[in-house]
Amino acid sequence: MTAINRLAASLMVRRLLILFCLSVSLILVGCASPPLSPPTISPSSSQTLSPAPRPLRVAFLYFGKVADSNWTQAHEQGRLALLALPGIEADSRQEVPAGAAALPTLRELATSDYDVIISTSLAFQEATWKVAEEFPQVRFLQCDGSRTSANLSTYFGWIEEPLYLAGMVAAGTSRSGKLGFVAAFPISEVIRNINAFTLGARSFNPQATVQVAWCLSWDDRVIERQKATELLDAGCDVIAQWQDNGEALLVAQERGAYGIGIHTDMSAVAPQAVLTSAVWNWSVYYTQAIQRIREGDAPEADTRQGMKQGLVGLTPLSSVVPEAVRNLVEAKMSDLRSADFPGIFVGPLIDQQGARRVEEGRQMTFSELQMVDWFVQGIIGEIPSD
Repeated sequence: MTAINRLAASLMVRRLLILFCLSVSLILVGCASPPLSPPTISPSSSQTLSPAPRPLRVAFLYFGKVADSNWTQAHEQGRLALLALPGIEADSRQEVPAGAAALPTLRELATSDYDVIISTSLAFQEATWKVAEEFPQVRFLQCDGSRTSANLSTYFGWIEEPLYLAGMVAAGTSRSGKLGFVAAFPISEVIRNINAFTLGARSFNPQATVQVAWCLSWDDRVIERQKATELLDAGCDVIAQWQDNGEALLVAQERGAYGIGIHTDMSAVAPQAVLTSAVWNWSVYYTQAIQRIREGDAPEADTRQGMKQGLVGLTPLSSVVPEAVRNLVEAKMSDLRSADFPGIFVGPLIDQQGARRVEEGRQMTFSELQMVDWFVQGIIGEIPSD
């Protein structure tokens, strides 16, 4: 091979080596490159979220209108408290007629996917009992009822406790010692409340009297005005009441007398007259009962609560109430808040005719209180027989 041929062959070998090295370098660089990020996958249009849990649906039955009835207003405040709970729907029906006339509304609610129906008036008790039997899958709550079943519970509170305190306030503020009470119907509930008010008044002034005027109506302003006027004309200077409005308190204010509110804080109705009000806090019971139902449990067959549980109370006293009366009321209020059962119906209890109804030291039983049909000593007036 000539020298020229050898030189050409050598150059060819070098060129091949260079090309080989470049190829290897490119391969190594490619291997060292970071891997590509996985592609972002958008949710498929066919994917759906899990449905929200179905809310517990509650319906309230009202005999009166929220705007006009202090009794209904108290329950309405309880309904509004339920709306603050998550997963609760709470509706209402106002001005539902009494007795059998309530059946269509109850049946309409029971077939409208409501889980709980709350009857807030004794006017619906028999109709509620009947519909509860027809719809065992629905839970019913009856205010102040006397009959229970697997799906019907009753509830009420010891409003007698704050009414006893209100009696102390009334007697302690009265100039004459003559108090009046405008009452609805002569049922045991109302009779107990008049007795409690009177016992409280006479604990402060043993000579105090309570004259009762019956309206035989829950909400007849004309009759209530007439009865309140009669009591004021008879010399009463503080008027208590068990009615669904504040007409008697307005009359007291017009006449320069004082009054005791009931069911809700009625100081705005007659601000110059109202000394205090015995009130309900139904949200205490409603939130407890509905929470139990939502958790799959049933409320107690019959629930009775008082000042200890916060279901009932007394609103702040008017500035005209003497300081000595305030101190006595606060001391008795502390006692009632620590009691498991209203400690105001303790013997000796004497009736209007002077007969001893309860022996000294004995507490009236729940059954006795439910059936009471007599007035304590110090009450002027009779209990109508029908």
